[in-house]
Amino acid sequence: MAWEAGKHADWEDMDEDTESAADGHGLYLKYGSVESGEAALVQVGRTVVEALERHALSTSWNGRGDTAIHVQLDWKRRRPLVVDAEPT
Repeated sequence: MAWEAGKHADWEDMDEDTESAADGHGLYLKYGSVESGEAALVQVGRTVVEALERHALSTSWNGRGDTAIHVQLDWKRRRPLVVDAEPT
């Protein structure tokens, strides 16, 4: 999934990303850098991938600063929490 560097994601994109992850397609992480240039973006991407993989998460990324990082997840939807109104 490519995206334009420097472009802000909108809420609709984030909702679609979350729904896709919940449907079993993994999650795409978009990132940026306070420094300008491709090298800065690539370094941030590498740092994110290394951190995720240290925590046993499987990633896929082509090493380019304008491309989101894919994280394969086994997303579990939580059941609604039922709170007992009267303590026992």
